[in-house]
Amino acid sequence: MIQQILLSVIFVSAAVYLYFYHRDKHPLRYIFKPLTTLLIIGLALLQDQEVSQTYRYLIVAGLVFSLTGDIFLELPTDRFIAGLV
Repeated sequence: MIQQILLSVIFVSAAVYLYFYHRDKHPLRYIFKPLTTLLIIGLALLQDQEVSQTYRYLIVAGLVFSLTGDIFLELPTDRFIAGLV
C-alpha cells in the first residue's frame, strides 16, 4: 500500500518538475528534480525481497550517484564535468 502511495507521489513530483522546467528556469525546479530522485530511492529501498540484498544496494548506489549528478547539473554555475563524473 505504501509503495503505491509513494509511486503516486513520485509521479506528481515529476509532473511538477516538468511544469516548472518549462516555466523558464523557475526556482522550484531545483527542488523537485532531486526530490523525485530521492523518492525513487525510497521506493527502491521499500521493494520486496524478490531480489538479492546486494543487487538492491547496487541499484540504490546508482540512484544516489544519479542524484548527485542531477544536483551538480542544476547548479547555476558550470558544473557539467562534476555532474558527469
